Amino acid sequence: MSTEWVKDYYATVDGMKMEEYLDWHTDDVKFRFGSTPTTTGKEPIKQGVNQLWGALESLHHDMTGVWESGNVTIVEAEITYTRKDGKVVVLPAATVLRREGNLVSDIRINMDINPLFA
Repeated sequence: MSTEWVKDYYATVDGMKMEEYLDWHTDDVKFRFGSTPTTTGKEPIKQGVNQLWGALESLHHDMTGVWESGNVTIVEAEITYTRKDGKVVVLPAATVLRREGNLVSDIRINMDINPLFA
């Protein structure tokens, strides 16, 4: 599979389109953000991501590297977060995405989100 799908995936994230974002995933998707416990299913993603997006005016992923091997895609990015108070914070991240067919079944976002709220 071409890595072109990654651009569409992150365009959905950057557009903060929750229902479209959830459609990219299997029903039993595994999700881990930073050092938080891994969750299973779309509902925990919806709750957690909505909490984050609720604090933001916008976000944008500038992908600095994309690697794919079989059903695993690794994305390195600089993420620009604009908070509702206007403060802009840029944070590095590396995300591992595993797929079943065309759907993401496992997401591992490796980053420290704490500076966003400092």
